[in-house]
Amino acid sequence: MSGRAGFAVEYAHATQSSDLRVRERPCDVDKLMALAWADRRLASAAYRAKVANEAASIRALHDMWRTEVERMAEEKRWTIELPAQLVDGGAWVMARVFVPRALLAEVARISLEHWLFDVCALCCGRKYRLLRDVLVDAGAVPEVAAAHSRDAHGRDILSEEPCPSCRGTGKAPLAAPKKLEPLIRRALDSLHGRYHAAGAEAVKRLKGALDAPQLTGAKE
Repeated sequence: MSGRAGFAVEYAHATQSSDLRVRERPCDVDKLMALAWADRRLASAAYRAKVANEAASIRALHDMWRTEVERMAEEKRWTIELPAQLVDGGAWVMARVFVPRALLAEVARISLEHWLFDVCALCCGRKYRLLRDVLVDAGAVPEVAAAHSRDAHGRDILSEEPCPSCRGTGKAPLAAPKKLEPLIRRALDSLHGRYHAAGAEAVKRLKGALDAPQLTGAKE
């Protein structure tokens, strides 16, 4: 296993495994248990939702994340400029106020949905355009372009032209109201941090469990 990236792949595989017996050698159940040991709250729910795309985890995460965004807003005293009537019967002016709960719910919803499904829809995360498409745009016959844009294994070759949608990042652009974007980006930073922390802690605990004299359970 090569760190957090390797653990993410192995965890996703383990969630689909039909063999969750405890063994004395490394097995799928070790990965599931390692994440449970790492954090039983929001971070592990985020990890399960992101890596394994578990419907139940996503539903639970929506509620947990909304509550957490409200907590962060109160703790950090998040504010926003909104129209306000400072004096009864007076003129409406733009005033900086604490973020209303309804807008915090929007911050939580948009940030979570973007974080869960952040792959560019146009290039599917490849970052670059397919060579086949570039050749066709340049005037090549589609059949000829296809024949000259695959490698020895039949896989599509990427061009050096970045995806026009994500501009080579592989990520979907953030679609959010301008007034909420700074708050949504704060929320996204928090989600990213929790996700990576949960993965790192799970890797650490799994390594400790596998290095221990006794593994996760009795022999088969």
